[in-house]
This record gives sequence, C-alpha cells and structure tokens, in this order.
Amino acid sequence: MKDGLRIPLMLTPALGLVVLLFGGGLLVGFGQSLGYFPAIGLRDITLRYYVSVFTDKNFLQSLWLTFRIAAETTVLSSVLAVALTLVLRQKFTGSRFVTFLFQVPLPVPHLVAASGIVLLVTQSGLIARVLAVLGLINVPADFPALVFDRAGVTIVLTFLWKEVPFIGLVVLAILQSVGPQYEELARTLGANARQRFFSV
Repeated sequence: MKDGLRIPLMLTPALGLVVLLFGGGLLVGFGQSLGYFPAIGLRDITLRYYVSVFTDKNFLQSLWLTFRIAAETTVLSSVLAVALTLVLRQKFTGSRFVTFLFQVPLPVPHLVAASGIVLLVTQSGLIARVLAVLGLINVPADFPALVFDRAGVTIVLTFLWKEVPFIGLVVLAILQSVGPQYEELARTLGANARQRFFSV
C-alpha cells in the first residue's frame, strides 16, 4: 500500500461516521424545514415556512441583533486582544502573574460567565451597590439598566470577557515565536510605532 493512501484509509471509518451522523442530521433537518416530515404526515415540499420566518418582524429583529453583536464583539475582541498582547509581550515586574490573570476566563463556561456578568451589572448587582455606598449614585436603582436592554450590553461584555483572552493568547504565541529582533531592527532604521505595528 502506498504511503499516500495509508493515512486517508485509516481516517475513513472515523470521518465516515462523522459525515453520516452530522451530514445525515443536517439533511433530515433541511428536509423537515421544507415540510417533508413523514412521521407526522407531512410529505409536500414547500417554502412557506421559510417565507413565514423571513417575513416575521420579531425574527428579523433577532437576526439583526445577532449579527450586530457578533460584529461588535469580533471587532472589539480583536482590538483589545492585540493591544493587551503588545503589553504582555514586554517583560516587566509581575508580567507572569498578569499573564496568568489574563488566562483565567479561558476555562470558565459561557453560562457561568454570563451569570457572573449579570450579578455584577444589574441594578441590584455588586457594581450598583458599591457606587451607591460611595455616594456616586443615590440608590442602586439609579444604575443604568444594562441587563435585558435592546443594545445587548451584557451579552457583549460576556463575549469580550471570554474571547479577548483566547485571541490574545493566540496572538501572543505568534509574537513570541517571531521574537523582537525584527521590531528592534525596524526601530533602528527609523520606523515609527505605527509603521512597526502594521508592517513588521
């Protein structure tokens, strides 16, 4: 047997099972979305379910909110992660401890993170109570309503808390593998911070 065929053949059983389970599930789900569900007596192929969904105002609002939050969290996570990575790659007192703190959110499940954010930023949460004790607001209820709001602030905060460390560690590993010599060379040749960031 040729070496080029050995690995694909060894992977075939596992890949076949994955394709069968997931591909079959997707195919069945797609058929049901078109109205083909013999188990309950539906056999006519139709697009009326898609038309009903995509003309529903509530669905379109939810779809827009989903795309908006995804775009916001992606951009903000990337910017914050790169900025923090550029700081963490520098050697300073306590840098290892700061890097450890940076990694803390990684093993925390999203559900736990969401619960923690809610406990922090609700009008009866920790931040509101601390601000009231400090006299910055009169009562905790004066704290802005950030939970269940139309802007999805707590959703964005939860994703940022989870995704910034993930992206940051990937970028940090890449920067550390490259090393600082290219950046130092560019600085020696007169490149400013912006040129070093975008070109080096």
